[in-house]
Amino acid sequence: MVDQLTRQDPAERLDQLTREAAQSITAAVSHGTPNLTTEIDEALGDYLQDNQARADLIRRTVAGENALRAVLDELINDIATKQAEQELQREDRAHAMDVAERRAEAAWEEFQLQERLRAA
Repeated sequence: MVDQLTRQDPAERLDQLTREAAQSITAAVSHGTPNLTTEIDEALGDYLQDNQARADLIRRTVAGENALRAVLDELINDIATKQAEQELQREDRAHAMDVAERRAEAAWEEFQLQERLRAA
């Protein structure tokens, strides 16, 4: 559902923010950004704790697929989704404040108009 003040559909905006975050994370990791590399390393460590996930990774790799890249892309996307959700929440709060300010301004203008009409 799109809200009244011409904002993008939240699901579409979340998808857009997720794609942007994933691209940024991928670029940062490829350039060796320590914090993101560590975060992905920890996520990969958690992933590899699962015996079935490891077996699947081995099977796919032996079959010629770049399975590790697919796993890394998935982990990056998970991190990007979390970042995008946080950004969307920030945007929603900022938007709510804008709406409240506009309503307050409109109410003030209406009050002033009513006062002018009473005085006339």
